[in-house]
Amino acid sequence: MSKWTYHLQETLLGNYNLITDVITGQSMTLDEVFRRGYFYGKSLKLADQTILPVLLPNSIEYLIVYIGAITNGLIFAPIPYMLSGKEVQNILLHYDSNFLITDRVDTNSRVERPPRIATHELNEDDTIKFTIKQPLDTDVSSLYYSSGTTGTPKGILYTYENKFSLISSIVEDFRFTKSTKHFVFLPFGHTAALNYSIFPSLFTGCNLLIASGFEKVRSNFFNVLADHKVNYVQLVPTIAQTLIKLKVDVSDIDLSSLEFMGCGSAPLSKNVQIEFYETFKKQLANLYGLSETGPSHIDNPLSSDWEPGSIGVPLSVNECKLAHDGEILLKGNNIMRGYYKNDELTREVINDGWFHTGDYGYEHKGKYYFLDRKKDLIVIGGINVYPAEIENVLYKDSRVMEASVFSVQDEVLGEKIVAYIKCTVRDHDSYMQTETDLIKLCKSNLSRFKIPAIIVFTDEMPKTASGKILRRELKKLYLQRYSKTEY
Repeated sequence: MSKWTYHLQETLLGNYNLITDVITGQSMTLDEVFRRGYFYGKSLKLADQTILPVLLPNSIEYLIVYIGAITNGLIFAPIPYMLSGKEVQNILLHYDSNFLITDRVDTNSRVERPPRIATHELNEDDTIKFTIKQPLDTDVSSLYYSSGTTGTPKGILYTYENKFSLISSIVEDFRFTKSTKHFVFLPFGHTAALNYSIFPSLFTGCNLLIASGFEKVRSNFFNVLADHKVNYVQLVPTIAQTLIKLKVDVSDIDLSSLEFMGCGSAPLSKNVQIEFYETFKKQLANLYGLSETGPSHIDNPLSSDWEPGSIGVPLSVNECKLAHDGEILLKGNNIMRGYYKNDELTREVINDGWFHTGDYGYEHKGKYYFLDRKKDLIVIGGINVYPAEIENVLYKDSRVMEASVFSVQDEVLGEKIVAYIKCTVRDHDSYMQTETDLIKLCKSNLSRFKIPAIIVFTDEMPKTASGKILRRELKKLYLQRYSKTEY
């Protein structure tokens, strides 16, 4: 049996800590989740290493299905719930799968849907003995869907060894224990929710709180943390910015149990970290990683030398170094086996055991700093410009809720900078004043060639299911709308 499966069996069986849905009030012990999961997976009667696509909302049932997969030698393949029916169909075609566990009806009428697990039908007399499949550490445990923000969507093969090595390192380095209480509301179909809280909770056997999404807890988010004495919760930058703009008064809310909050899935501005602490008096960790590697660094605000801005130090599971051009490279047991059906791309990103992240960064006094995606780099007059640097300046203005910067062709410089802004103002005169102020702000903080030539205000930003702003989608929208009149 793989170390991962064996450890979960030892941790969860006989464990009466709870998984609780804070919206519905439903609770189930870890022991029962494990037992129900095993028998549900067994009832599917699928061959070893069969891909099991899962398209479900955040729920206790989701975790039962996961346990069912790994205790029966299946490949757990989570699909983000927010994807359209057509996108789901394309993934299933890529996986050569005609099987899908879902509650949705818009995916494909020809896809076989096994019965949803009926949590009241388990016969307790049948839960004494288990014949758990014996996967090898080298067998594939999970097949993660990449959202494709850096290119063509990909399937990421993650082994049992990858999973055990990664999560045991996260638990150790984040200092999670059986007493840690996690709260998870980010989409379960994305690796951030899984790696930062769900898997560590299963690994340690701690109490776990879940919700079906941020919108369900937005109005009383901090009260949920206080009422349930939450120790750790994971955000994404767009949610952190939303909480800041809501200006919730937490002076009378007891958040003493909350050790710190993590933030990942997209670049986090140092200014947002600072403003978040000033607003709520809670540190916001800047967490870094990819679907191909899982979290790779720990930015621990509880350290005596902590200050906002860096992604911290490498997790104990992996090594980190910088290539000659500043690209972040990673090596360790957390690195994926490879891309599904794409050996060529696998060989391209993994050289001599080092995974090429496609991200620029730098190191200072032992800590690493993220700069930007290599593919998003802007070159103006032969000088490299990182969009995130400009976005960080724009976030200094309290009216800016979200910012995304990219470049378009320019006849003189080759490239010119465009900034899309979602802000708190709405009328035309306020937009004009905000634009003037933002240009002035950039001029006082940036070199002349880094100042946006164009600012576009928008009500919404296109995002991935995990809340990551899609820069290239914005650029496409911009070119469709303005290119004919400008070039």
